[in-house]
Amino acid sequence: MSDQPIGHVKSSIPVRKRDPWPLLENDEAQPSEAMHHSACSYQSNSHVSAINTGRIKQSDEVQRPGQDPATEPAMIFVVPSPSFRHDALDTVIERGIIEWSQIKSVLQRGHIFVEQSKSQKTSRLLCMLIHGGPKVGTSALAAHLAKQGNFNAVKFLTPFDMIGLSETAKCLFMKKIFEDSSRSRLSCIILDDVDEMIGSSSVMLSAVRDLLKYTPPEDRKLLVMCTSQNHAALDGQLPARFSKKLEVPRIEDVYDIRLVLEQSKSMSLQEVDEVCSRIPVGSFRVGMKELLCMLDTMHVMGGSSEDRIVAFCNDLLPPQELYAPDEQY
Repeated sequence: MSDQPIGHVKSSIPVRKRDPWPLLENDEAQPSEAMHHSACSYQSNSHVSAINTGRIKQSDEVQRPGQDPATEPAMIFVVPSPSFRHDALDTVIERGIIEWSQIKSVLQRGHIFVEQSKSQKTSRLLCMLIHGGPKVGTSALAAHLAKQGNFNAVKFLTPFDMIGLSETAKCLFMKKIFEDSSRSRLSCIILDDVDEMIGSSSVMLSAVRDLLKYTPPEDRKLLVMCTSQNHAALDGQLPARFSKKLEVPRIEDVYDIRLVLEQSKSMSLQEVDEVCSRIPVGSFRVGMKELLCMLDTMHVMGGSSEDRIVAFCNDLLPPQELYAPDEQY
């Protein structure tokens, strides 16, 4: 009888290995091989040993296809690693950045802080919070600043990247990201929607609070940018963790609406003039991401020019200011 364990089947299925910190082309550090993707799916909290720094407990060990228990060590706990290259940042800012009046000063202060984080005369770790209401474009602004900063390595981490992971696995994954950032001289980590990432978990809150105190080794620099839609709550959860805070405002001026409409080229100049003449001053507050969504509708909307103008005004204005399509102007 064979000595193989019951249920063990030899297989030639390869196990893909991925670097949890893919580096950009201008970096000199060597890629890491500390983590890899497995052919197995393992999700239960009980399978993770925090003391063993991410290894599956011996008693709960699961074999992957082709593993020989007599010759191979315990399987390393696997955390899915998303792709973090410049194309990831390009996806976030695929529509570009339109520099309307108030956002220009926000970008200027952000660029200065990014340069400060790269200077050898400043602290090795600097943290910045970019906050604002829903759909104002905090994620795009953070990605834009990171791309313009020409960092050796950039991580853009979102709550979506950790769907299905236990709290322990999330903490280990984030800890690995911060530790591996030291492989590059200039690194940037973006924690997108950090308040959603934390949620109501005291474990995640403690992990984020401690990671924002992580100091890179000598001759290494790290900038951490967090985006949030709940600034008030985050201030209470993470007091004194951020050296800089940038608030992304909503668009409230007709002049800025005109600027965005003209740059988007989603409406004719005559339609832009008509829209701006019909919008009462101080009657709207709209986030950039929300406004771009409205303009997408204009790109595909048929009908007469009057229908397009009325539809856009109705999307922009509050309910009490709505226009009827047959209303005469």
